[in-house]
Amino acid sequence: MLIKTRGIVFRQVKYGESSFVLDIFTEEQGLKSFMVHGVRKSKPSVAPALVQVMSLVEVVAYDKRTTTLAKVKEMKSAWPFRQLPFSVAKSAIGQFVLEVTRSALRESEAHQELFDFIFSALIHLDESDKGLALFPLIYLLELGRLIGFQIQPAPESGAWYFDLQEGIFLREAPYHRYYLEPELSATLDQVMQLNLESSHEIRIPKASRMELLEHLLLFYRLHLEQFGPIHSHHILSVILK
Repeated sequence: MLIKTRGIVFRQVKYGESSFVLDIFTEEQGLKSFMVHGVRKSKPSVAPALVQVMSLVEVVAYDKRTTTLAKVKEMKSAWPFRQLPFSVAKSAIGQFVLEVTRSALRESEAHQELFDFIFSALIHLDESDKGLALFPLIYLLELGRLIGFQIQPAPESGAWYFDLQEGIFLREAPYHRYYLEPELSATLDQVMQLNLESSHEIRIPKASRMELLEHLLLFYRLHLEQFGPIHSHHILSVILK
């Protein structure tokens, strides 16, 4: 069977002398593995840049039921990045986006809204000439909504505690240790009013951003059994001012 789909390269593994195995989150079939031959030959069958992690691609592949690997027939760019691969900050954010998304995925089935969100988020990251300091936080909040645990805003103004275990704002601290103090809860509520396109409109101190990022990753671990340790966010504390 021949499949044609847009996709986002999540992972690449070298195979043999000139081939790669790619994990691609596809529009049509969700997360899927592909074999690409001849990439490292003098006349490559597929441009080497296309197999790089974060590449947005259009794939034509042979998909056999007898194997889990689909064999790529053709691959071309669905969006040629102009800045992302060459910017240390944007590349670091992109790596974080893919690491948390890959860890959060519970199934390989197609998810159109999720695919569209990740695809457009990477394009926005590539194109944006505005501040990106809040991008990782907003991405985590929107990703959580799409995979099933959306946080509701605080009911009204005032001092609130955010319960990481229950995913709700409370007037009093819960009887466990997984919660945010009122100051950080207010920061969370403030960030929740934004989207990726408006992420530059407010400024939050770096220490508060990184503390909130750590707690949101804890929130993911509390709600997703398969969500493992994330490492790429550590570099964000160095890069994002």
